[in-house]
Amino acid sequence: MNLSICMSGRNAVGDGYRDIMNNIVNPEDYIVIIPRGYKKEEFNKNFHKVITDDVTKTTFQYFNAIRFAFRLRVMIRKEKIKNIFIYFDNQWFIPIFRCFLIGLDVKLLCWIHDPTLHIGVNKKDRLIRWLNKCFLFNRVNLFIVAYTEGFDVLVSEYKIPHNKIRCIYLPEMSSMEFPDIAESKESIKYDFIFWGRIEAYKGIDRIIDLSKAMLDKKFLIIGCGKCEAMVKEKCLNLHNIYFINEYVSDYDLAKYIKASKYVLLPYIATTGSQTVSIANYYGKPVIASNTGCFKDYITDNINGIKLSFDKEEDTIGIIRNLDNIHFDEKVIRRYCNKNFSIYSIVNSIANSI
Repeated sequence: MNLSICMSGRNAVGDGYRDIMNNIVNPEDYIVIIPRGYKKEEFNKNFHKVITDDVTKTTFQYFNAIRFAFRLRVMIRKEKIKNIFIYFDNQWFIPIFRCFLIGLDVKLLCWIHDPTLHIGVNKKDRLIRWLNKCFLFNRVNLFIVAYTEGFDVLVSEYKIPHNKIRCIYLPEMSSMEFPDIAESKESIKYDFIFWGRIEAYKGIDRIIDLSKAMLDKKFLIIGCGKCEAMVKEKCLNLHNIYFINEYVSDYDLAKYIKASKYVLLPYIATTGSQTVSIANYYGKPVIASNTGCFKDYITDNINGIKLSFDKEEDTIGIIRNLDNIHFDEKVIRRYCNKNFSIYSIVNSIANSI
């Protein structure tokens, strides 16, 4: 019997976990702990058991977390669980859970989503990573990381042996795929689209600077975050940039992507991201920084192009020349299916458990 756990809450990490687990082979061999905000009905009914995470947003949450971790320890013994798949390590419940694994003969598989923590993460997240580095990582049998640069970080900064790490790409996000939109002939309304958390490390300033320098191009930004007030202020007198500062449903976001010519991701720093596969599913090329997973996920002139974004003049010249690159929507979609297929990636994960 296997146990999988993800305590991220309802977000992109939780969606990725749901999609992976719903496509896992032999679901009857899994007990699945689902993140806060999800319903059991969203998960495969053939799992041996589905347990709802009810500890991270409750009164007396730390006491409840300790009690929940103890219940899991009892269940691990009762159900004779041999393998535990931790999908997201940097959550405060995980160090508590680690303490209750002492003395248990189980294999741990841990997916490290952010080998290098995002710029601007809070002190609590840094403390959790330090605790995991000290007490969890030496107990893990096998690590998964989603890109080559992350593999190198685990080896160099955390001193994890090469043979204990597997590099497996983040798969396509099934919940963001709508065939009717992908096959539609949506007219192009925007030249560039960005979506996600509105934070400095995602290069929001770069997008605004580009929009100022290319007034003949239309830019669309969708999302909420720490820098949204700054974006509103800077976009006030720009008539070629549109800012949707609210939650947008997956279906509506897909329509916005389809109505855009390029996806623009000028991150200052990045780790793993499913934005490339989402964009490519709709046949859209991705213009991104040459950093993090983008180095692996983008093949220049095929499904996008990687830029440094260091020199604005050079960047503008390259971006203005994009229309001279023959990006083929069908080729991009085939690239997505070949490199980000959830079926092949889930098989790789299952073979590691």
